[in-house]
Amino acid sequence: MVLLDLEKAYDTVWIHGLLYKLITLKLPAYLLTLKAFLEGRSFTVQLNDTTSSPKTTPSGSPQGAVLSTTPFALYISDIPHPPNTQLALYADDTAILTQSWRTDTIVHRFTHATSVLLRYFTRWKLLVNIHKT
Repeated sequence: MVLLDLEKAYDTVWIHGLLYKLITLKLPAYLLTLKAFLEGRSFTVQLNDTTSSPKTTPSGSPQGAVLSTTPFALYISDIPHPPNTQLALYADDTAILTQSWRTDTIVHRFTHATSVLLRYFTRWKLLVNIHKT
């Protein structure tokens, strides 16, 4: 098993990429109003008695919101499933599983699977956290 951790996965959801995927899934048009939930958000930082000016968020799904897991699940719903492996997904964690009596076969499968998934994550602007993988 290889465990992949995505770095700031909810914060880095590419909003236009998500909207593209929602359109290609042929979801009802009213679900595209999800754009309003994701865009136009801002944040401030407070340290002691000083508060920063508001900054807009260019990407991501709001942390802690009940709906936040749904956009991310839809965003990665087209994740490729490399041959001779199984994927187990939970939120932003991905487990790649395979089995064989031969160590070289396992290494080959994991090498291929991680390569396929890294290309997918790069294409959709998601980063693998190498320190937690």
